[in-house]
Amino acid sequence: MLNAFWYRAAIFRRDGRAGTRAASRGSVWRALRIEARSVVDGAQRERSSGIGSSRCSRLSTATAARPGHVGSRHLISHTASTRTHIHAMMLSLSASSSTASATCAARRRTARSASSSLRCRASASSPPATTTTTTTPTREEIKMRLLRLSALTDRGQLLFQQAAYAPLDEYNRDHRDEILEAVDALVKTRTPNAFISADRPGCPVEDVNLLNGEWECVLATKQLFRSSPFFMAIQDAFGDNMFGDKKSSEVFFRLHELQVKSWGASTVGRVAQKVDVAGGAGGTMESYFDTILFALTVIPILGWFKLLPTFGGRIISFAEKVNVDASTGEVSLELVKTRVEECRGIPRPWPVLLPNLLLDRDYPVGAVWRLLPWNKGRAPTASTFVRYVDEDFRIMADRDGEVFVYCRVK
Repeated sequence: MLNAFWYRAAIFRRDGRAGTRAASRGSVWRALRIEARSVVDGAQRERSSGIGSSRCSRLSTATAARPGHVGSRHLISHTASTRTHIHAMMLSLSASSSTASATCAARRRTARSASSSLRCRASASSPPATTTTTTTPTREEIKMRLLRLSALTDRGQLLFQQAAYAPLDEYNRDHRDEILEAVDALVKTRTPNAFISADRPGCPVEDVNLLNGEWECVLATKQLFRSSPFFMAIQDAFGDNMFGDKKSSEVFFRLHELQVKSWGASTVGRVAQKVDVAGGAGGTMESYFDTILFALTVIPILGWFKLLPTFGGRIISFAEKVNVDASTGEVSLELVKTRVEECRGIPRPWPVLLPNLLLDRDYPVGAVWRLLPWNKGRAPTASTFVRYVDEDFRIMADRDGEVFVYCRVK
C-alpha cells in the first residue's frame, strides 16, 4: 500500500511540475489526504489483527539484536515514520505545485505581454482607417457641369418639353432636372441664404456693374428666342392668363415654334445680349438672334440640288430704361424697336421673298404696341431676374422660373 502511495505521489508531483490543468491544486491535496488516511488505517488494522501480530513478532525477532526496539514500538515508530514521510511528501508536492502555478502564471503573463505587443505593432504598422467624405463641388466645377449639359442638349433645345413634341417630351427629362440642380448649387456658392420662390425667382446682386458687357446664351430650359426683350414683353403682356390648362404665353410660344421650326424651316444661330446699366437715366440692352431659313431642303430621291434657297439674318431688339433692383435681382426694361440686319456667313434673302428695303431698318415696335387695342396704350415692358452673375458667368430667369445661362464674351 505504501508503494502505491509513493507511486501516486510521484505521478501527482510530475503532473504538478508539468502544470497540468486537468488536476488542480485542490484535487491533488484531496487525493493525498485520502491516500494518507488509507495508509494509516491499514497500519492500524495490521496492528490489531493476527497478521499484524505475526508481522510484529517477525519484526521483533529480526530486530532483537537491536537494543531498545521491540515489535510494538517498532510498529508505532513505523506508523509515525509513515506519517512523517507523508507530511514531507505533501509539503514537497505543495512546493512543486506552487512552483508550477507560478511558472504557469509567468508563462500566461509573458503570452499576454507578447500578444499586446503584437497588437500594438499591428496597429502601428496598419494604415489609418479611411473615411468617406463628400466634397462640395467648387464654383468652376459647377460651371463646367452646366457647359457639359449645354453640349449634351444642344443649348437646351433637345429638352422637348412641350407636349407637341410627344413622344419626345420625356427625352432628356433627367438632364433638365440636372440643369436646375446645378443652377441652384451655383447660386448657393454666392448667396447661400438666398430664398427663391415662384413670386421672386431672382437673387440679390452685390455689384450690378457685373451685368455690363456682351454675353452669349449657351443654355436655356425653354426656347432660345425667349431671351429677346421682344418675347419677354409678349410673355409679360399675357401675364397669368390661361388657355385651357396652359398659360396663354406658353400656347403662343408653342405655336410660334411650330410655325418657324416645322420641317426644319428655321435654325437658331447665335443668341447674345449686350447690357449697359451704368446710364444715369436707365440702362440699355441689345438682344441678338441669328436665324437661318431653309438650311437644308434636299430630297435625295429627286436629286442633290436645293429645292429652296437658304437665307436669313440677324434680328436685334433694343430695350431702354433698364433698371436693376439689387435687393431682389429684378431687371425691368422697356422694348423700343427691332431691326433685321445682314449677318456674315448667312445669305441675304432673295428680293422676291424679302425685299432688301426691309433690311437694315428700324421698326418702332414700342409705338405700334401702344396702338394695339388689347394693350390699351401700355408700353411693351418686361421683367427678368438675375439668379447668378460674376466676371464670366451669368444666369437669368423669366417670370416662370425658366433659366438662361450666359457666358461673357471677352
